[in-house]
Amino acid sequence: MPISGIEAALALIAAIFALFLVLSAAVEAILEALRKPLEFIGIPVMKPAMTIDEAIALATATAKEFPSKLDGEIAIKLSALKMVTENSVASVQELSTSVEQVVTAFSNTQPGMPPSFALQTRVDAMAALVKAKLDENEKRKVFLLRLLAAVIGCGVAYWVNLDVIKLVQTMELPAKPGQGWYALSFGHILAGLAAAGGSSFWHDKLDKVRSLKTLSAQIATKAT
Repeated sequence: MPISGIEAALALIAAIFALFLVLSAAVEAILEALRKPLEFIGIPVMKPAMTIDEAIALATATAKEFPSKLDGEIAIKLSALKMVTENSVASVQELSTSVEQVVTAFSNTQPGMPPSFALQTRVDAMAALVKAKLDENEKRKVFLLRLLAAVIGCGVAYWVNLDVIKLVQTMELPAKPGQGWYALSFGHILAGLAAAGGSSFWHDKLDKVRSLKTLSAQIATKAT
């Protein structure tokens, strides 16, 4: 393909990616506006859950002195587990009772006596269970947000008539959208699915295309 053809193709790709970036930003703004209602029905939006590592770092910063290093490590881990289970979604909060039982068992350890191997194993198992629950909820949240973003993106794409297929074919947006949802085209759906990728994703892709355009222009200059 001639250099001019490559530059034209890159310009078209950059234009499409820029539209996807704007569409993604619009979808994110709508999701932010719907954040409170969605969280009320159990769909957290743009609200990262506290991880065990973050809780451990916080617990370490506020930990008191313990007779032994092992006592301190277990106490910090239990404190972190309490923070995570008490400030997370319902499925993780269900584990708070089990965490409290382990905390009680640790508190009943006689002063000066090291925690038993069984107690250490129990603490590690509880930490693994909480982490698995957090990972499961994070995957569920990401899936729901992607699905919701795609649905909103399709609606916005239809409303502004961003039909990617027609844009590529005609190099311009159609003058008017169709009447009714039956006029929703594959091009609108494709744009909506692209919006679910997020603005940061398309910003990164757009930067890469711009870099390719700059490289193509430099090659063209050297060739002349």
